[in-house]
Amino acid sequence: MQFPADIPGLQPPQECFQTAVSAPVQQHMVMGNLPPYNGPIDVVPLIDSQTAQLLGSLPGVTIRQKGSWGEALTGGICEVRNRYTLHAGASREALDNPPIMSAKENSSDCMRCCCAPNHNVFVEFRLSEDPDDTTAPIAMTFEREGLFGKCPCCCTCAECCLDSMAMHAGQIMAGPDSAGKLADRSRVFGTAKQALQRCSCTPTIEVFDGPEAAKGNVPHSVIHGPFIFGGCLEACIDTSFPVSRPPGRKIGDMAQIQKLKPRNFGELCTECFQDADRYYVEFRDPSLTPQQKANLIGALLLTDFMFFELDNGMCSCRNKKLTITLFLCYCCGCLCPCQIVFQSDS
Repeated sequence: MQFPADIPGLQPPQECFQTAVSAPVQQHMVMGNLPPYNGPIDVVPLIDSQTAQLLGSLPGVTIRQKGSWGEALTGGICEVRNRYTLHAGASREALDNPPIMSAKENSSDCMRCCCAPNHNVFVEFRLSEDPDDTTAPIAMTFEREGLFGKCPCCCTCAECCLDSMAMHAGQIMAGPDSAGKLADRSRVFGTAKQALQRCSCTPTIEVFDGPEAAKGNVPHSVIHGPFIFGGCLEACIDTSFPVSRPPGRKIGDMAQIQKLKPRNFGELCTECFQDADRYYVEFRDPSLTPQQKANLIGALLLTDFMFFELDNGMCSCRNKKLTITLFLCYCCGCLCPCQIVFQSDS
């Protein structure tokens, strides 16, 4: 199996990207425990061979978002960069395994504190256990355009209101404020975009191979979410986002994205006051290629930013009012909270 990074004399076609193909990686604890990958390969492979070998061998990935007490103590005013660890397998028990990869948000402080979760953001994935390890090479980068370029928090009645993301092979050398404005898309191996829905109560995200705007590109899978989710409800049940292959799809035949409820009281307290969620994506279709699996990991992060990154999502105390959010309802792209409000004099 040959990848572009392995072919002698082939150089990346643009100066904005830097691929992770030559620097050493800290994968001894993982690569030695995974079977050799001899499955489907991508038609146009862009990610490096080691990342492709790792992702191709996995039946699923469980992601832990690491919380921050600084963010919790300030009620979300001091918004910190999200950090993630990725674990082999699609289950709660996978979180007990050592990480196989890590990821860290790259965004401007001003826009993150003022506009989160609807801000411009890159998330850089490294072949390292520690999200703060900057010595490990960046294998791929998640890109999401936020406010001022579009209105991702509005109803899905126009193209400018649709949330989306793109997955790039290697590192994007430009700053995060350039999200959505990069001229060179030649290293985009996958995209996901909110479906245009003028009257729908089902969150729908279309997943594409390569750039979404490519001529004749049709979605290879569709993600459907529930009508109600979030708030206190996410402390009681797991939230499912089945991934299906159109047309004539069988719900969840390609993959399953799951937001996990807290396992114990400690995790519940952490989720109440911090952005510290846990997800997994189970790859069910054996024909999925390494880049398609990486793209579904990016789609998982997109659902997190869209639906579960609200500060104080379960409860908040402001202006002498205690607000408990029971759940959120999805209606045409808008999130409508069902809340109980206690006044200080009641």
